[in-house]
Amino acid sequence: MLDQRGQLLRAALGFAGLSRPSSDRAAALSGYRFLYIDRLEPDFVPAARAFGSGIHAAAAVLFRNVAHGERQRVEGVQGCFERFSNLEVGRQPLWYGEKLCQT
Repeated sequence: MLDQRGQLLRAALGFAGLSRPSSDRAAALSGYRFLYIDRLEPDFVPAARAFGSGIHAAAAVLFRNVAHGERQRVEGVQGCFERFSNLEVGRQPLWYGEKLCQT
């Protein structure tokens, strides 16, 4: 028996002309449900997200300082990268594809 959300998913897939989701699509839909509908926190942080957050923040600081005519030392950019990537990780372990790394 499907709950209301399952019935809505089945109706949406039928409307889109899909009989049932593929395993990849089903996993993506489950991930969406867990994160946005059920508001469940994952047990890990993907390493790419932590790395990407650090790179994005360090680049933003670097380019903002360059735009204002300030010189940025390498240590400052590296420190910014480290702070923001650590912020993303928090107290959760990192996930490197098939490998889970405790921080």
